[in-house]
Amino acid sequence: MLYHYTTPAGLLGIAESKTLWATHIRYLNDSTEYLHAVDVARKVRADSLTMTDANELRYFDFLLGKETPGRDWMENHWTDDYFVVSLSKSQDRLSQWRSYAGRCGYCVGWDEKALRTLAERNDFTLEECIYDEERQRSLILPVLKNAQARWQAHPIELPPDPLEWIPTDSEFETYWGLANMKREFDQEFSRVATVCKHPAFVEEQEWRLVAGVALKGTSKHRQPKLRPGHTQLIPYVEFQFDLDLFARTPIQFKDGGTVMMGGLETVVYCGPNPEPALARRSVHRAFRDWHITSCLFSAAPYRDWNVG
Repeated sequence: MLYHYTTPAGLLGIAESKTLWATHIRYLNDSTEYLHAVDVARKVRADSLTMTDANELRYFDFLLGKETPGRDWMENHWTDDYFVVSLSKSQDRLSQWRSYAGRCGYCVGWDEKALRTLAERNDFTLEECIYDEERQRSLILPVLKNAQARWQAHPIELPPDPLEWIPTDSEFETYWGLANMKREFDQEFSRVATVCKHPAFVEEQEWRLVAGVALKGTSKHRQPKLRPGHTQLIPYVEFQFDLDLFARTPIQFKDGGTVMMGGLETVVYCGPNPEPALARRSVHRAFRDWHITSCLFSAAPYRDWNVG
C-alpha cells in the first residue's frame, strides 16, 4: 500500500471529486528539494566530467551555478513543468501527521499495483524517491554527459556571465543555440530531480506520482489549474481515480443476502483525534461510492499541533 497524508478538507476533496491534485515541483512545501539535485549534479560534474576548456566550464556553471545554488538561482533558471503527488510507504507515522495532515488529518492508502494502473491511464508514472546519493549520482551522470555531448558538438564562445548576456543582432543565432541546449538539459534534469531527495528525509519513504506537462505520444499539453496557496496561486494537474476500472461484483449468498466484492482497495487512517469514532463514521459517509477496505485509528496520541 502507498499512503497519502492530507487534511480533512483534502480528504473530502479526494472522496467527492475522485481526484488527487499533483502540484508543480517548484511549488512544493519545500522548494529547496530541487536544489538538492542541483547540488549533487555539481559534485558529479566535478568528479566525473573532464572540461576541455574554460568556455565549457562556464557552460556548466551556467547550467548548474558556480557554487551551491540558492532560491535566487532558481528564479533565474527555467525548470521544465513537472507535477507530483506525494505518497509514502509509511502509514500512521507521527512526523507525517505533523508535517502534512494538519490538525486531525487523515492518511488514505491504495494498492501499489492499482495505482500503477491508474497512473498509466492518467499518463503519470509512479516513482520511488531516491535518498542514496550514489544512486542519485548514477541517474544524474547520463544527463550531464548528454549536456556535454551537445556542447562539444556545437561549442559557443560565451561571455563571462551568460545569465546577463544581452545578445546583439549578430549574436542572436548563437544565443538561441545556447538557449536550446539549456532547454534540453532542463527537460532531462527536471525529470530526474523529481525523485531525488535529501537523505535526511529517508524516514518518509516517499513515492511520487509524476506527470510532465506534455502528454506522451501526442502534441497535446495538459492545462494546469490553479489553487490558492498561502502566498501565491499554485499550479496543479488532476490525477483521476477511474473507479470503473475496479468494478465491484455482487456475490449472492444462499440465504439471499448480497455483498459487493472487489473495487479499488482503499484504506483510511484517522489521525490523532479527540473524537476518533466520529471521525471514522464520517469517513464511511464521504467514501460511500468507494470500496473502503478498512478505516483504522491512529496509534499516535492525540495532540492539537496548533496549541502549545
